[in-house]
Amino acid sequence: MGLFSGRRRARAENALRQAELVAAGPAPWRAGREARRAVEHCTAVFGPGAEATARARTLVAGALRAAGKLDGAEAELRSALAVVAPDSASDGTLRGELAVVLELGGRAAEAEQEARRVLAAGHGTWETRQWLAIAVGSSGRHREAAELFAEAAGHALDLPGGGTHSCKLRSDRLAQLVFLGRFAEVDEQAVELRARAARLSGPAGLLVPVAVDNNRALGLVLRGRPEEAEPLLRKGLRTVAGRGRFAVVLQVNLSRALLARGRVAEAADAVAAARTLTGGVQVLPVHDRTALAHAEAAVLLARNELAGAERRARTALPHLAPAHHRALELRTLLGTAELRRGSGSDTLTAVLADWQTHFGPDHHGAAVARTALTAGG
Repeated sequence: MGLFSGRRRARAENALRQAELVAAGPAPWRAGREARRAVEHCTAVFGPGAEATARARTLVAGALRAAGKLDGAEAELRSALAVVAPDSASDGTLRGELAVVLELGGRAAEAEQEARRVLAAGHGTWETRQWLAIAVGSSGRHREAAELFAEAAGHALDLPGGGTHSCKLRSDRLAQLVFLGRFAEVDEQAVELRARAARLSGPAGLLVPVAVDNNRALGLVLRGRPEEAEPLLRKGLRTVAGRGRFAVVLQVNLSRALLARGRVAEAADAVAAARTLTGGVQVLPVHDRTALAHAEAAVLLARNELAGAERRARTALPHLAPAHHRALELRTLLGTAELRRGSGSDTLTAVLADWQTHFGPDHHGAAVARTALTAGG
């Protein structure tokens, strides 16, 4: 290799490293300029279909995604995929990021398809497995998602920094266990995860315990122990300083805990705070948007604003898979509102049957629907 060629290669590699550093920082949406510079250098030195070029284009897409520009990120990735060999390492790099973009855009089935293709080609990472698990959970297959999160955590554990990644994945798994009503497992694993998280450094050492407590708190609310959930959620809000996506989710679950204790005005304040916080979040996943919609509808129902509760529930339902826990929660709420205003019990009867089919007759969701039917809304 000549001196000039060696310098060009070094410049390309340095540009890629710089883009990766910015992308890994606190403001990944600012990596776009460095990433495009890396694309130019890598394309010139390695070629448009090279793995280094694919990594650079993935960083461009990642910056667009972090800025909330999902359409632009998808276009960048599909353009890059058109010039790489199918099922190559470059293809896997690009499709892994595409799965993330699709899932965040509420296209879980497509995200699952892309992630499975990457894994089948032998290019999957723990992150590919993570987003596969997320997509499967979004599709309402919570048992399968719990298994996939466990597998992803196992894969991550053997890698550098794997302890941190494994803890995050196991925390994500808790949400699926909560949906399934496996509360004893949630409690047991929450204690273990908190102990592991105490050994983590950096932001993960703060945020993993918050995520664990948030999932445990939702489980406490769902099994009728909201008084135990409230302090966990308030502690989490103090930890994250009331900002960002974590704060949105914590406020939503705090509203559920407060509503379960009959404190409707405070629950409404928590929902309003969550809605305000969304303005500072670049990308709020469908999972979180529908959780907020459910919380808003629940407050309206508690105020006996039946038409408003129905509208909010109906707006959120098309964004969820029919068998998703939250879809059934929204339908339960919708059916309760319909029954109260004298429109019959068809919706509640149907959703009770679906709770029993997908989660079992003893599930907490089935119990809520059954109680609403018995009480006449």
